[in-house]
Amino acid sequence: MVAGGCDLVISDRFTGSRWGICFLARSPPAPRRHVLSFNLSSHQGRSVTARGNAKRRAPSARKAAGSLPITNPNAAAIDVHSDNHVVCVPADRATPNVRTFGANSCDLLQIAAWLKQCGITTVAIESTGIYWIPLFELLEAQGFEVCLIEPGQASRCGARPKSDVLDAQWLQRLHSHGLLIGSFGPPMW
Repeated sequence: MVAGGCDLVISDRFTGSRWGICFLARSPPAPRRHVLSFNLSSHQGRSVTARGNAKRRAPSARKAAGSLPITNPNAAAIDVHSDNHVVCVPADRATPNVRTFGANSCDLLQIAAWLKQCGITTVAIESTGIYWIPLFELLEAQGFEVCLIEPGQASRCGARPKSDVLDAQWLQRLHSHGLLIGSFGPPMW
């Protein structure tokens, strides 16, 4: 048996091949009737059956995704980098609700002051290298509940945005719905 479900037969009598190799295909499986759903933008809200026929998806399937309850209404998110930090708060708290700060000590104090001004109580920080440590310690000392997440956790919740601003907005949205789980951090001495 050869990979792909074909039997390999070597014979001198096969005239279609110079080397006498013939692939005999096994009988095809019975057609499947269940629907295989693909959530790709190229399908534009359609699901594809095994036969290739396109069928309209029920309209309630898309609306259900937007109706998740908000469990953390005072949630913010920070996308941490070596030279800057992108901070996102809920859209009703500030205009604009996404700001970029530097990574120096004075900038970290500005982040904490802006978050307090916006009424934020919990913050999700994406752990990037070691750059999250000073910000994490400062925000905890200021009284914020800090949720340190690994970068892979956000990508498992859906498509990953490609810019820093979109990434911070995506993390804030996931954190406001309670979909992020904080990593274990040993107590600091």
